[in-house]
Amino acid sequence: MSAPSTTVSKPNAIAAQANQSAIGILAIVAPCLGSANLPANTPQQYSDTGALQSAGQEGPLVEFGAYFIEEAQLPCLVVRPTTTTAGSYSPADPALCGGTAGLQVAAVPSNGPPAHITVTGHGLVGGTNVSYVVTITGATGDTAINGTWDATVVDANTLSLTGVTGSGAYTANSATIVYTGVSYTGTGTSVVSVGSAAAIADDYQVLVNVVTGGTLGVAGIILQVSLDGGALFGPQIQLGTAMTLTPTVPVTGVSTGVVLNFGTGTFVTGDQFAVNVTGPRMNSSDLTSALAALKATKLQWDCLLVHGETTSALVGVVDAWITGLGAIGLFPFAFMNTRHKYLPNTQSYQVESDASFQTAMSSLLSSTSTINVAVGTDAADMVSPISGVTKPQPISLYLATRAESTPIGQDAAYVGAGPLGLCSINFPNGNSKWHDEQVQAGLDSTTIRLVTLRTFPRRSGVYICNPYVLSGNGSPYVYVQHARTMNAACQAAYDEMTGLLSAGYERSTTTGKITKRQALDWQSRGQQVINQAVAGQVSGTEFIVSQNDINLGNGPATITCTLENEALGYVKKFPITSEFVNTLT
Repeated sequence: MSAPSTTVSKPNAIAAQANQSAIGILAIVAPCLGSANLPANTPQQYSDTGALQSAGQEGPLVEFGAYFIEEAQLPCLVVRPTTTTAGSYSPADPALCGGTAGLQVAAVPSNGPPAHITVTGHGLVGGTNVSYVVTITGATGDTAINGTWDATVVDANTLSLTGVTGSGAYTANSATIVYTGVSYTGTGTSVVSVGSAAAIADDYQVLVNVVTGGTLGVAGIILQVSLDGGALFGPQIQLGTAMTLTPTVPVTGVSTGVVLNFGTGTFVTGDQFAVNVTGPRMNSSDLTSALAALKATKLQWDCLLVHGETTSALVGVVDAWITGLGAIGLFPFAFMNTRHKYLPNTQSYQVESDASFQTAMSSLLSSTSTINVAVGTDAADMVSPISGVTKPQPISLYLATRAESTPIGQDAAYVGAGPLGLCSINFPNGNSKWHDEQVQAGLDSTTIRLVTLRTFPRRSGVYICNPYVLSGNGSPYVYVQHARTMNAACQAAYDEMTGLLSAGYERSTTTGKITKRQALDWQSRGQQVINQAVAGQVSGTEFIVSQNDINLGNGPATITCTLENEALGYVKKFPITSEFVNTLT
């Protein structure tokens, strides 16, 4: 391009008035139900949670934005992306019974009733009156086992199909069994199945209590629904003669999009059934379109929070996009998150241990490096400021909110800033539910470079452990504040020097170099705005206008500049030696 331009590069190595109005405004890309007031890929700014909920209705975008607005006391910019991956119903551990692919039914050792089937390594865990809703397809020879049934655990490789009588000699390995994610505790005979997942709005731990039992299709059954595994139950629901239920969100009354279908039979007072639900997700194409919309907007924003379980490829998409923004004078930073541990459930599921989770996460992004992104790992429970429902929220939400609501040079892990708001990582009994680096150390590492949460002895609440940037070993971009202070300085330099584009300048008549007086004048102007941008947030900064560029003739001239930051030090250890002495000095 031959048009006059300013460029700023940020090597990943040590080495007037700035526009700072965008600092503290978080851009959020996350799904929600949306409405005519919040169309897809149309950035909008909100500073009121009620207005945001009215526009977005239900979903991560609404929850993220509401938390940020309430905790940071700042506006946010929201982008509702398209979501190619629809919501789904899933077990607590997606590996149970072979996951979505299912497992082969090896044999039918007994036609019953009830019929017994051999499913090697199904992973389901037995319990008193505990059953799992499974779907069997493809059986030949004994076609009676095809269908959706309640299955109880006989042993590690055998399931019993309630109410099913085999119809003949089964053809070995002809059928596939898939666990639908629904579990039932009780003695009712109705088989609970799931319906369409197309309208699911968010992640939920659906738990339904049978307050008053009865026969399905006959009025009198009363149910009570929780969307968070039993932490909060909504009002009692008179089922009437309905054979289906779509729970709504407390307070707002918005549909969850979850569809539960009830087979003929009975519910018994005190029975419970449960299913975990996963909301819609973006793929790489969805994210790219949302980022393009964000790039095109004239609305101000500073940092970016991206919903969903990140991968190396998705980090690469965001990293390349941010790098490209530097060419137009934008220097943002992004927050992303890995998946969280498989959800603990009120039913008798085996869930992922912290040790297994650490093993999976420690190598997830081992080959990925960027100075533009921080990645949180696991989740914490947050009581929704809108509905009161407790939902697991990514560490990236807490990190982004703390970073945006404090000075750019302040470490998000600074203990003196107090604990994170609306953040819990323990069960009610005090045992760890989500990863706690204080209790289960292992993920906080400059090699792994993921951001974790922690607790402290004798301090209430939850804190960020270390706000690592996903940079390579030896990079000076160690913590989020290193990237953000450099970004602020780069933006200030870009804005000031852009104002000097096409300016005439004095140069030596013999060498073609800029004169010392002219260089120092421009250098002083750049230094002034950079000082304003990072005042008190770095130990020092220096802006240098080169006096060695040779520009002869009447063509376009290039003047090289260098911006150097010396970061603040951040104390991470206090070794204390205790000893007895005879006298004190």
